[in-house]
Amino acid sequence: MRKKDGLNLISTRFLFVIIAVLFGLIFIKLTPPLWGLDETSHFARVYQLAHGDILPNVNQNNYGGNIPDNLITLDDYVKGDLLDNKTGGVIARKDVDSRRTYQKLTDQSFSSKSRNYIWTAVYSPVAYIGPVIGVVIGDVFNASIGQTIFLARLTSLLLYIFIVWFSLRVLRDSKLRWLVFAVALLPASLYQATVVTADNITIALSILFISLLMALITKKPDSRNSKMLAGLIAAGILLPLVKLNYIFISLAMIILPAKAFMRKRGELIKYSVAFLVTIISFAWSSIIKVSASAPVSQRPDGLKVDPAAQLSFVSHHPLSFIEACIRTAGANLDSYLQSGTGLIGWNYVPIPYVFILLLCLGLFIAAIYSKNELAGLHKRLILLAGFVVLGILGVFGALYIAFNPIGRSVIDGVQGRYFIPLAVPAILAVAAFIPIDLRIKNKVVPYLFSSISIVCLAVSVVYYYLMTY
Repeated sequence: MRKKDGLNLISTRFLFVIIAVLFGLIFIKLTPPLWGLDETSHFARVYQLAHGDILPNVNQNNYGGNIPDNLITLDDYVKGDLLDNKTGGVIARKDVDSRRTYQKLTDQSFSSKSRNYIWTAVYSPVAYIGPVIGVVIGDVFNASIGQTIFLARLTSLLLYIFIVWFSLRVLRDSKLRWLVFAVALLPASLYQATVVTADNITIALSILFISLLMALITKKPDSRNSKMLAGLIAAGILLPLVKLNYIFISLAMIILPAKAFMRKRGELIKYSVAFLVTIISFAWSSIIKVSASAPVSQRPDGLKVDPAAQLSFVSHHPLSFIEACIRTAGANLDSYLQSGTGLIGWNYVPIPYVFILLLCLGLFIAAIYSKNELAGLHKRLILLAGFVVLGILGVFGALYIAFNPIGRSVIDGVQGRYFIPLAVPAILAVAAFIPIDLRIKNKVVPYLFSSISIVCLAVSVVYYYLMTY
C-alpha cells in the first residue's frame, strides 16, 4: 500500500467505484420504469435528443416534441400508479400496483406512431450526454422500451462515476477527497445518478469544479496547473448550461489567485473568463427561452405564473424576495435536510432519521478532518461562502420566478436535492471557521467513511424495496 505526504493512499477512487457500481446497479434494478424524480419528462427529452430534436418545439408554448405513442402510454400508467400511493410505514406501503403490467408495457419495442409530449425541453442537451448515449445504443440493438430505459440509466451512472472518479484523482494527495467521497455517495446523490435526470450531471459537474478549484488553491504551482485550469473553465462553462441558477458555483473561479491564470494580466484574464461563462450561459437560455413559459403549466393547482412579471417584481422588491426565501427555508429546513441526503425516488421513500444524522456526522467529520489544508485561505473561503449564499438564492430565485405566482410570500417547488451541488463548498467554507481539530489515523480513514456510506446506502436500498414492492 503506497504512502505519500503522510497520507494513506488506499485508493479512494477504487472504494468509490466499487460502492457506486454495486449500489448504483441495485438502484437501477429496483426503481420501476420512469419512477425517478420527473424521469418521465427527462427520458422523453433524452429520446428526442437521441433522434435529432435538439431545440424544443415551441408551438403553442408547449416546449416539447414527439415521442413514441406507447412511451406516452407507459408514462400515463406510471403517473397513475404514483398518484395512488398511500402513506404508511415501511411494511404497510406497496407503491407498485402491478409488476406484470410494467413488464408488459416495457417489453414492447418503441411504436412507429408518435405523439407530442410537452415540458421536455427545460434543460440543455448538456444535461443528458450520458442517457442519450444509452438510447442510441438501444436503437442500434433494437432494444425494447425497458431495455432502453435500463441502458439510459446505466450510461448516466457510468458518466457520474467517471466524473467523480476524476474529481477524486485531482484530490488524490489531499484529505479533501474524503468530503467529495461522502457527498458523492449520499443516498440522494447516488440515486439521482441512476435515473434519467438533469440532477445527475449537475451534481457531478459541481463536484468536479469544486475539486479542481480547491486543488488549484491548495497545491503548489506545477506543470499540472494548466490542465487543471482548463478543466475548471470547461466545468464552469458546462454547469450553468445544465441549470443556469448554478452559475454562482462557476463564478467562484474568481477566488483563484490571478497567477493561476497567467503571471501577467492574470487578473484581467480571470474576470474575462468569468464574464465569458456568464455570456454563454445567458445566451443559451435566451435561445431556448425556457423561462418564458415552460414551467407555467406544471403547477398542479393551476395558479397563474408569469416569469417576466415575477422577475420585474423581484427587481423592484428585492427584500420581499429575501423574506420569502427566509420564510420558506425556515419552514422546510428539516425537509431539505432529509431530501438532500436520504429521500429516494418519485414515491418519496425516506430512510430513518438516525441514518440521516449519521450521514451529516460523516460530512462534518470529513470536513473537520481536512480543515488543516485550508489554513491561510480564510479570505478566499469567505468569498466562497458568499458564492454559496448566492447559489442558494439562485435555487430559490429560479423556482420563485418560474414556478410561483407574482409576489408570493413563500416559494413552492424547492427540494433538498437542489442543494447537493452546493454541499461541498458550503461545508468547506463553514468547517474552516470551526475551532475544532480532528486527527484520525490514516489506516482508519477509508474504513470510517466507506462504512458510513455503505451502511446508509444499504438501509436506503432495503427501505426502497420494502416501500415500493
